[in-house]
Amino acid sequence: WDGGERGAETIERFLFGAKEHLTAGGSILLIYSSETGITVGGYGYDWEILEDMPLFFERLFCARLSPS
Repeated sequence: WDGGERGAETIERFLFGAKEHLTAGGSILLIYSSETGITVGGYGYDWEILEDMPLFFERLFCARLSPS
């Protein structure tokens, strides 16, 4: 699977378009790798890291994103 040239383009495209599909009070659960280069915050959402898991060469995160 390829997230794009920088590693985050697929996720970014999803996040920029997802707000219009969320119901009032809705949120997104996102599981992503540290290899994507995505940083917490931004993209028009409030981020809450629910869990993180260190692996051999990366770290996986589970985050709840709520529209800000």
